[in-house]
Amino acid sequence: MSPTDPLENRLREATRFGQLVRVPVCESTQDLAFELSGSGIVWADEQQAGRGRLGRTWHGAPGLDLEVTLRIEGLRLDDAALVASAIPVAIACALDRHADRDVRIKWPNDLLCTGRKLAGVLIDATGNPPATFLIGVGVNVNRTSFPAELAEKATSLSLCSGSPIDREAVLFDVASAIDRAATALADGDLARLETEFRERLGLVGRTVAMRDSQRTLTGTLSEHDLRHAVIEGERVRLATIRSLARA
Repeated sequence: MSPTDPLENRLREATRFGQLVRVPVCESTQDLAFELSGSGIVWADEQQAGRGRLGRTWHGAPGLDLEVTLRIEGLRLDDAALVASAIPVAIACALDRHADRDVRIKWPNDLLCTGRKLAGVLIDATGNPPATFLIGVGVNVNRTSFPAELAEKATSLSLCSGSPIDREAVLFDVASAIDRAATALADGDLARLETEFRERLGLVGRTVAMRDSQRTLTGTLSEHDLRHAVIEGERVRLATIRSLARA
């Protein structure tokens, strides 16, 4: 994108994301972001092979939704798994103001509004230890209808707020929130992120079902932070959990 792009200029001035690449259509923004040099953002109006977690497909509405990948380079952490907990918190906080409602987290990578899916997050990491992160974000922004199989499960920012939403404003707020979260992670400043995570996950004191690659564990979730959850007295690493929800 040309340096005269006002959004790219704003992002460069306010965040670590020094480049914004806009494309009308691509296979996957994750793939394009992998080729970037330095921290930047790829925004496609349409993805033909958008990826979700566990090989699932992400379906966006061209021109209505937000389909982006944010590349963060040089983020060295003692525990890279923290990114998977902190980034959805940051995105949820950014979407609150546009949804005009609280956005919740459904572990590991869904964001909900009024109990329905509003957005999804896909995080890939490269390096050993990981230092470059590709954060794929899909947000239902101005879509007002969904396929029959999703009609009772999905929502959008415009449906939640009752008015059309500026996609550029959503991207700027999401990028700014992710930038702040990355700085907090690098500095070890986790207190606010952990508080937001507990509130938005909303499972402390609840009976939950936890599923990992080998088993399902049902019981009371007594506490958790950005790394671990304690379920029926057993300390479980969040990075190993494939699903975690009320039983």
